[in-house]
Amino acid sequence: MDTKSSLRRQLIENRKLLSEEKRIQEAEFIRRYLMGHSKLQEADVLMLYAAKLPEVDMDALLDWALMQGKRVCFPRVNGDDMDFYFVKDASSLSPGNFGVREPVENCEIAMPQRAVCLVPGVGFDRLGNRMGYGKGYYDKYFHKSKADIVKIGVCYDEQLLDALPAEKHDIKMDMVISASEVIDVVNEKGQCSIWI
Repeated sequence: MDTKSSLRRQLIENRKLLSEEKRIQEAEFIRRYLMGHSKLQEADVLMLYAAKLPEVDMDALLDWALMQGKRVCFPRVNGDDMDFYFVKDASSLSPGNFGVREPVENCEIAMPQRAVCLVPGVGFDRLGNRMGYGKGYYDKYFHKSKADIVKIGVCYDEQLLDALPAEKHDIKMDMVISASEVIDVVNEKGQCSIWI
């Protein structure tokens, strides 16, 4: 078995071992931080995900974003690809692929020009690398999207490592947030890649 697969399995197992109390506390801290962050406050479109436990639960951001007058979209898997669709509220989501809540069929496809996307993962590192579940849905989406999207990885402290194995096609996050760290990722030119 390769190192990446072995590490993925270990990170998934570590996350499962977190107590419910710890998961709730860390998720609440991350949500509160994000609601006060200028990038989310300034964004017209917020791209969320519906957590499949024990992922970091961002559900409370849906109501907050809608009350702020933002358009909100969630991902839906279509075969080997993933697209985002606008939702009006939580009732626009129903169980779909892999048991994850996805936008229902009549939701409008989202093609935002400027947005903030919260990205789940199995693990992240302090350089902005992300390890997903191995299907590459987010990487493929960001590669094909021409939009200016700020990509924010959210994770528990136990999912944040110094370094992860990364490949050339892997998309880096612009920011990674855990309960105890907020990392603005710096690009190859030495500049933070988050838009102002």
